[in-house]
Amino acid sequence: MTVSLALVDYIPVILFALTGILLMRDLYNKLSKGAFALVAAAVPQERGAMIFIAFMVLGYLGFCGSMTRIAARMKKKASVLLYVLSFVLLMGMGYLGSRQFGNDGRMNWIEEGINICAQTCLFSATFLLHKAGLAHRESL
Repeated sequence: MTVSLALVDYIPVILFALTGILLMRDLYNKLSKGAFALVAAAVPQERGAMIFIAFMVLGYLGFCGSMTRIAARMKKKASVLLYVLSFVLLMGMGYLGSRQFGNDGRMNWIEEGINICAQTCLFSATFLLHKAGLAHRESL
């Protein structure tokens, strides 16, 4: 892995953190205090930990599904599309990650590009809901 790839790897982390901050601000009074701990669950470090990967996929599916439903209720079609696209891209990244390309720099850059696109979609969808008044909605 190169230094430039390591630095670029911070982009999706920052985007995910910004998404979490927006959601915490907008939904703080609507959800239990521990709800966002599930969103920020750590990614398993060992690729062979299939049970953790399965729960991560189910958790992300539940999260994107819930946010897609909220976006649909708010009639924000762009957010709906972006949440679905984020899920699809993350599943694609997971598939590529499971292929274990090792030190193949080209594939590592492709995986990173997909991750950045997925996190950009996630942040953009959340930002659009934030701008549309997610924090001020009485019911979700």
